[in-house]
Amino acid sequence: MSQANPRSYRTSELIPVLKETLWLIQSGIVRTTTYTMQGKVTALGYWGKDNTVGHPLNTVETLQIECLTDVQVVPIFRDEWSLHLPAILHHSEQTTRLMSYVIQENIAQRLVNVLGWLGSRFGVSVNSGLLIDLPLSHVALAELIGSTRVSVTRLLGKLAVEGAVFQHRKQRILLLKDLSSLDIVSITCPLNPHRKA
Repeated sequence: MSQANPRSYRTSELIPVLKETLWLIQSGIVRTTTYTMQGKVTALGYWGKDNTVGHPLNTVETLQIECLTDVQVVPIFRDEWSLHLPAILHHSEQTTRLMSYVIQENIAQRLVNVLGWLGSRFGVSVNSGLLIDLPLSHVALAELIGSTRVSVTRLLGKLAVEGAVFQHRKQRILLLKDLSSLDIVSITCPLNPHRKA
């Protein structure tokens, strides 16, 4: 375990990105993002307790680690990385899984897969389903699946009509049923072919 003292960050603060340091999350949730050459935000993942984040895992120059809640982290320096191999491998596994979802051509499939991924990682069982217990604006979901806010809003509306999701207060999403059983064709919105996804 790291001998360093825990460090605390408040909601919306950025955790420093250091070339030789990983951060082990002890509590809270962060989002990692980068920017395209055009300045568009692209989400790289959502991370919580016992996950590691940092430049050595995402070597993009514009990496940011944004706190979605109050967060406590411990720095892990290079000579300690081998002690945290399971957490590092978990980061790689989850990143690969997320990327396999967001490269799907069908936008509805991307959204459904990513909601399932978020539910499996941050879901809390409640009476009516599985509450994804982190703030998820339509813009944030669009940044995660490589789409637009308008498309995400339309698709969430379709999913709500299908009885699959409920858009909870405070930007929380409640999954009302197993999304893997959905007929994606039935929820695909007829998008204007001249409009970007």
